[in-house]
Amino acid sequence: MVWKEVLRRLNPFSRVGASLGRGVLSAAALRRVMDRERGRAERTGRQFSLVAFDLPVAENGDEGGGRGRLVERLAGALSRRVRRTDVVGWLDGDRLGVVLTDTAAAGAHSLADETAALLIEADRRPRYTVYVFPPKWRTPGQGSAGRCKNGGQRGAAGAESGGSGPTEERLEPLLAARIPSWKRATDVVVAGAALVILGPLILLCALLIKLFSPGPALFRQMRIGLGGRPFELVKLRSMRAGSDAGVHRQHLSALIGSYVPMEKLQRDPRVFALGNLLRRTCIDELPQLVNVLRGEMSLVGPRPCLPYEAEEYARWHSRRFDIAPGMTGLWQVIGKNSLSFAKMVRLDIAYARMLSPWLDLKILLKTPLTVLAGMLPGRRGAKGDGR
Repeated sequence: MVWKEVLRRLNPFSRVGASLGRGVLSAAALRRVMDRERGRAERTGRQFSLVAFDLPVAENGDEGGGRGRLVERLAGALSRRVRRTDVVGWLDGDRLGVVLTDTAAAGAHSLADETAALLIEADRRPRYTVYVFPPKWRTPGQGSAGRCKNGGQRGAAGAESGGSGPTEERLEPLLAARIPSWKRATDVVVAGAALVILGPLILLCALLIKLFSPGPALFRQMRIGLGGRPFELVKLRSMRAGSDAGVHRQHLSALIGSYVPMEKLQRDPRVFALGNLLRRTCIDELPQLVNVLRGEMSLVGPRPCLPYEAEEYARWHSRRFDIAPGMTGLWQVIGKNSLSFAKMVRLDIAYARMLSPWLDLKILLKTPLTVLAGMLPGRRGAKGDGR
């Protein structure tokens, strides 16, 4: 059709595919390619990269002006550098991405720098970011959480390294699913109502904690959330203040590296008397309703893990971070302490794929029964992932 050809010529983005001699994928299609490459990397151990070029925002609606010319120049520069196995597509309206299969971070930076060098005469050169998979974890105490260990800053035509070398961002945040609107609405309504109703109980337990054990009533702890981003989880303290986490770290490491059931630490000496009761009844978890209201957690989702736990993860375990963590989840109501760590992760991944309002409702309704069952004689045990 003539009118389609006219629109194509007026739209600078449509000319990128022609400049590259191939089709440029949509954001949804490029996301599927990244997910496919992540699956291959999980099996083979080979690293792949994504270079995201940031395009300048169009001024005064001039999409066909300087911004459009830069898009065409960028496409032309990429056509001289990309391989047949590389995939080009839109990350969003302001970023053009290139998926580089079987390419480590160094190769991705080389392509980005050489592409930028071809645009040296452009008035507005695109900045770029290199994402890699698989990543290397860093705990908050070691530096910026979620970045690779070789450090650095985002490149701007390869020139702004800040003296510390280039940085590779983790790819998982790009693959993490946003919390659906129905799920977020449910979280806000239910968590808000629960805080109003259960607020007096939380306050009473906080006062009792102060009487039973010196130290703050609330315990704050860094956890890993959606897309591998760290956040501060809040709960009622059930351990003595200043307790060493080394015991729990060793316990978790042993569980992750084996296929034994994920049993809780028994007779943990760090837990004071009231703390045991709070844990068996899960009352210590109630302040996490605040995390739900903040959007850091959901009512239903994978258990939020600790940074040192994430350091022990195999590559495929990171798929747990594709969805927001929750106060309860599929693993908690199906098997919990009777299942191995690997089975827990598979249940978390399955939940993300089957996500629906009805599944969340079933899990929420089964959670109180699961808590009551855990309080029965012979099924008691102290949780070891908090204080």
